Amino acid sequence: MRARGILLLGELWMHFVAKPFDATILHHFAAFFAARLEDWHSLHGALIGSLALLKREKHVGVVDNDDAKALLKSALENVEVQALVQEDRMFCLEFFECLLVGYPEAISSHGTLFVERLCGIIDGEKDPRCLLLGFHIVELAAQIFPDPAGYIGSVIEDLFDLLSCYFPISFTPPPDDNWGITREDLSVALMHCLGATNLFAEFSIPFLLDKLSSSLKNAKLDSLKFLGFCVSRYGAEELRNHSTAIWMALKQELFSSYKVEEAISKERDNQTFHEALNCLQACLKLQAGNKDDMLSLERNSLLELVVEDPFINDFFDCISGHLIQTSARVTVCSTGNGDIALERALTTIKETGLILTMAAKASPASCFAVTHRIFPNLFNLLRPGICIKGSDDEKKFEGIPVKSSLWFPDDVLLTVLEVIRLIIEGVKGLADSVLKLQGTYSDVKWIGPLQLNSEDLLMSFIAITVSGLQNRMDIDAILIDRTWNVGVAGLQAVGSFPPQLSILSRVQYDYLFSFLKYITLSKSEATSLWNRTVDAIRVICTAEEHFSCQGLGSMFRDSLIASLLKEVDNYSESLPVLCSLKALSVLCTGGAEILTNSTRKLTELLCEDLKKFVRIASEEDNTVKRILPLSQGLLDYILPCCMKVDMDVEVLLGLAVNLWHIVENFPEDGLLKDSRDNIQVLQNCLGIVQICVFHCDAPSQRYLMLEIVGPFVEATSHIFGSLGLKDIWLIGFFSSMIISLRPSIHIPRAECVLHRLCAGAVSLSCGSVNLIASEAVGCLVNKWQSNGVEMQVSNGISLSIAEALDLIIKGEWVSTALCNQTGTACLEPEKALVLKMGCIKLLGYAGKGLAIRGHIGVSDIAMLLLSLVHCKKILVDAKQKNLLQFLWPNDEERLSIASAAADALGFIAKDLGSSGWRQSHLVIKPLHQQRFFVSMLAPLELVLKESEEQERIILYYAFANLISSIPANVILMESKRVFPFVLESLSALSSAEMFSTSLSSVLLVLSAILVDKNGAELASRHLSAVVGRLQSLIQYQYSVTVRETSLLCLGTLVALPYARVFPFRTQVLKSLTNALDDPKRSVRKEAVRCRRAWELLTR
Repeated sequence: MRARGILLLGELWMHFVAKPFDATILHHFAAFFAARLEDWHSLHGALIGSLALLKREKHVGVVDNDDAKALLKSALENVEVQALVQEDRMFCLEFFECLLVGYPEAISSHGTLFVERLCGIIDGEKDPRCLLLGFHIVELAAQIFPDPAGYIGSVIEDLFDLLSCYFPISFTPPPDDNWGITREDLSVALMHCLGATNLFAEFSIPFLLDKLSSSLKNAKLDSLKFLGFCVSRYGAEELRNHSTAIWMALKQELFSSYKVEEAISKERDNQTFHEALNCLQACLKLQAGNKDDMLSLERNSLLELVVEDPFINDFFDCISGHLIQTSARVTVCSTGNGDIALERALTTIKETGLILTMAAKASPASCFAVTHRIFPNLFNLLRPGICIKGSDDEKKFEGIPVKSSLWFPDDVLLTVLEVIRLIIEGVKGLADSVLKLQGTYSDVKWIGPLQLNSEDLLMSFIAITVSGLQNRMDIDAILIDRTWNVGVAGLQAVGSFPPQLSILSRVQYDYLFSFLKYITLSKSEATSLWNRTVDAIRVICTAEEHFSCQGLGSMFRDSLIASLLKEVDNYSESLPVLCSLKALSVLCTGGAEILTNSTRKLTELLCEDLKKFVRIASEEDNTVKRILPLSQGLLDYILPCCMKVDMDVEVLLGLAVNLWHIVENFPEDGLLKDSRDNIQVLQNCLGIVQICVFHCDAPSQRYLMLEIVGPFVEATSHIFGSLGLKDIWLIGFFSSMIISLRPSIHIPRAECVLHRLCAGAVSLSCGSVNLIASEAVGCLVNKWQSNGVEMQVSNGISLSIAEALDLIIKGEWVSTALCNQTGTACLEPEKALVLKMGCIKLLGYAGKGLAIRGHIGVSDIAMLLLSLVHCKKILVDAKQKNLLQFLWPNDEERLSIASAAADALGFIAKDLGSSGWRQSHLVIKPLHQQRFFVSMLAPLELVLKESEEQERIILYYAFANLISSIPANVILMESKRVFPFVLESLSALSSAEMFSTSLSSVLLVLSAILVDKNGAELASRHLSAVVGRLQSLIQYQYSVTVRETSLLCLGTLVALPYARVFPFRTQVLKSLTNALDDPKRSVRKEAVRCRRAWELLTR
C-alpha cells in the first residue's frame, strides 16, 4: 500500500510538472522523495516523483541546490542502477541527466561518489534507450569535470574500457519497435561521448586506429568517422602526438589499391575511401600553420607528413609517363599489361587528386602547403604541351594548342586537369568561408601559390577547350563533351574566386573574359560548349555580387550583354537570335535593372519588326527570319526570367501597350499568309501579351482595358468569311488580354465584347485565333460579375451572366453556324463543317469556365452538347425547351459533330492541369469536377434509354470522356450509377480503333471499382457480364494497353467471393490461351500472372 501511494504521488507530480508551486512545497516534497529513495519497495514511485521535481522549469518554480544535493546523495547511496528493471533504469538515468544539466554544482559536491557510480551506470547495459541516456550522461560529466586530476580523470581508463565494449555498435531495431532508435543514433551518441574530453585521447586514438584493421565494414567506417570527430574535439596537441600513426593508418585506407595486385579489376570500396578523406580533412583543419612564414611546416605534423609523402612522387611519375612507358614495352609480349598499367595510372591520379583536394580545402595553411608542393612541379610537366598560338586580335583564340608529348594519352591529360579543377574548386570554397568568417587568413598569403601559377592554370583550361573545338570532327563525341566540361568548369573555378581573394590579375581576367566572349558570340553551333560557357559567365559575374563588390565581372557582363543585343539588332548569322536571347536570360538572372534595360531594348526591336509584318506576311520577305526567333526568345527565355526578379510592372505594361499600338495601325486590307512561320509569329506575340498582362497589377490592367476595348468592339466583324490581318491580330490580342485579366477588372461594353469574341472563335481565318478567342470566352464567363459588379452593355443596361449565356447559345453565330442558315448557305461543305466544329469548341470552353466557377448555367451548355452527341435534329436546353432545328447534310458530318461534342463534354469535366487551360486568374470553386460529373449522369442515362442501338456508341464515347479525368473517390461514391455505364461502354467502344484511348480510361475505372470493397460487391452481382466483356477485350487488336488492363482486371476478379468466381475458372483459363501467345511481352507477362491467379482457385 505504501508503494502504491508513493507511486500515485509521483505520477501526480509528473502531471503537475508545469504547474506553479512555491519553494516551501517543493522543498517539502524533495525531502520526502529523497527519504523514499531509501525504501526499495517504494523506489519506482520515488524515482518518478524525484524526476518530476527536477524537470520543472524556472518560471513555475524549481527545487534549490540543497534539495538537489539531498536527492542526489540519496540516489547514489541507495540505488543500484543495473539491479533495476528497464523502466526504473530509464527513470534513474533521466534523473542523473537532469541533475547534470540543471544542477552541476550538486554533482560537484558529490563528485567522488558520482564518478564511482558512473561506471556502474553503463556497465553491461543493453537496452538502446538506456544506452542513449548513459552515453549522454558520460558526455555531460566529462564536460563538467575536464581536469585530468579531477573526478573523471581518476576513472578515465576504466570508463573508456566500459565504453569501448560497445564499439562498433551492433544493433538492429526489432520489427515492433515503437521508439524509433536506430543504430546510427547509438553510434552518434557514443561518438559524442568519446569526443567529450581529451582525457580519452590516449586511449581512444590507438583503439580506433587498431579497429581500422577490422574485416567488418561497419567497424572500419565507424572507426574513421569516430577518429575524425574525436581528433577534431581533442585539439591540435593530441593530433601532434599521434600524427604519424594517424597518417599511416589513413594512408593504408586511402591507397588500398596498392595492397592487392588484382585490385584494379575490383570495384573499390568508395564508402570507406570517402570516409577516410573526411577523416583526413577533419584532422588537417587543426593545422593552423604559421601565418608569417607558411613555408615552414611543423616537424612531424600531419600536414608535413601528407605533403612530403612519397605518394605525391608516384603521382608525378604517373603523369610524366614512366609507368606508362614501362607498360608500353611489355605490350609487345602482352597487350593486356599495358591496359592494366594505364588503368592503374589513371586510378592513382584520381585517388591522389581527391586526397590533395580534401587537404587543400581543409584550412588556409594546408591549402598553401598543398598548392606550393603540387602546382610548380605539375606545370613544369604540363607547360611544354599547353600553349595558344596567334597574336592578332582577330585570331587570338584560333591557334592550335600543341599536343602533349607522345606518351601523354588524352585520358591522362583530362584526368590531370580534372584533378586541378577539383583542387581549385576546393580552394574557392575555402576562400568563401574565410571571407565570411573574417578569420586570421583574410590576407592573400595563403593563396599565393595559386596566384604565382595563375597563368598556367588559365592557359591549361583554355588550351583543352580550344583543342576540343578543333578536333570535334575527328574524336568521339563523348570524349569531346568531357573535354569541354573539364575546360569550361576549370575556367569557371579559376574566374569565380571572391574578388578580395582573386588568383587572377587584371590582364588575366581580361584574357579570360575575351575567350569566354569569343565562345559565346561565335561558337553557338557547339551546343554543349556554348551552354556551359554561358552558365560559367553567369557564375563568374555573380561571384562579385555575392560579396558586394562591383568589379571586372560586372563590367564584363554588361559589355557582353551589350554585344548580344547588338548581335540581335544586326541579325548576325554567326550567333542565332534564339541563342543570344537564351544567353541574355542566363546573364540577367538576379539583376532586375540590367534585365529591365535589356527587355526594353528587345521590345523596341520586336515593335520595329512587327511594323513590317504586313510586308513580311504578304511578300515573304526574309525579315521574318528575325522576328520569329526574337518573339520566340522573348516568350521562352526573357519573360520567364522577368518573372523571377522584382521587375517594374511598367516594363511589362509598356511591352503590351507598344504591341497594341502596332496592331492597331495594321492596314484593314492586309491578309495573313497561312505559312507556318507567320502563324508562329502570331502565336508568340499573343503569348507575350498574355504573360505581360497576367503579371500586371490591377491599375495597369484597367488602363490597358480602357485603351483597347474601344477599337476592338468597333472593328468590322466578318463572321463567316476570311478575317483580315488586322482583325485577326485584334481578336488575338484582346483575347490574350481577357484571359489574363484579374476578376476585379470591369469590362466596358461587355455585350459587344462577348459578341465579337464569339465571332472570332468561329471564323474561318486562323485556327490559333479561333482557339484563343474560345478560351477568352470561357475566361470571360468565368469572371463575369465575380466581384459583385454587373457588366455594363453599350446602352448602359446591366447584363447578367444568364443573359450572357443566352447570348452565347442563342446568338446570331450559333443559329447561323450550327443550323446552316442563310449565313452559311453559300459555304462549301468542308468550311461549313469547320464552322460547326469551332462552334462546339467554343461551347466547350464556355462550359468549362462556368463549371470551374460552379455556375448552374453549365447545364444549358452541357444539354446542348449532349443533344449534338445524340444526333438529334432538335437541340434542347436544360429546361427541355426546343432550341434550334439542326440540319445533318450527311452521316459523315454527323459522326464528326457528335465526336466533337463528346470531346467538348470531356473537356468540361477535366481538371485544370490536364485541360491545358493556362494560368489566368480564374474563379475556382472546389469540387467543380465532382458536381458536373454527377449532374450529367441522369441526363446521360435518359438519353441512352431513348437512343437506338447504333446511336449509343457515340454516347458511351461521351461517357468515357466524362469519366476519364474524374478522381477515383468520386467515381466510387457513385459506383452504383456508374457501373452499368462502364459495362455497356466496354462492349460498345470495342468495335472501332478510334475509341481505344477511351476504352483504356473505362478499363481503369473498372479496375478502381474492383479493388474497392463496395465496388467489388457490386461487380460480384454482375460477374458473368464482367467476365464476358473482359474475355473479349484480352484479344483487342488495336491497343496493347487495353489488353494489359483487361488481363489485370481479370486477375483481380479472383479476390471476389469464391462461390461466385469459381464457376468461371475453366472458361477464363481457356480464354487465356491466346493471350499467352500475344506478340507483346508485357501482355504475355500479365497473362501469366492472371493464369496463375485463376489456377490457384481449386475446389
